Amino acid sequence: MIMKIIKKNQVEKVKNSHTCMVMEYPLRDTEINGAIAEILGRYPHEGWIMNMICKELVYVLSGKVDLAVLGKKVKLEEGDEAIIMPKEKFYWEGRCKLFIACTPAWCSSQYKEEV
Repeated sequence: MIMKIIKKNQVEKVKNSHTCMVMEYPLRDTEINGAIAEILGRYPHEGWIMNMICKELVYVLSGKVDLAVLGKKVKLEEGDEAIIMPKEKFYWEGRCKLFIACTPAWCSSQYKEEV
């Protein structure tokens, strides 16, 4: 295995909604990946999101955000970390910047939204 490096000029920006912009780092690794997400409001706008396969490690880089998981809401702020397990329904609400690492690597086919 050779170390992989992604420079900031290689980042892929994805606008998930009007309240969520994600900067994906294209490692092309099936076991793990990382992204920076900026949340400006509630994401998703309605309902819940869920990863069917991925475990998500989230670190709050800046700001404050409520993370609602399975009906329980917790307040997170800069320096806090959370792990969201596969098949846990969740949403974000606040203004923050997050570093998110997923294992196995996140892919849209395992991502679900419920309104």
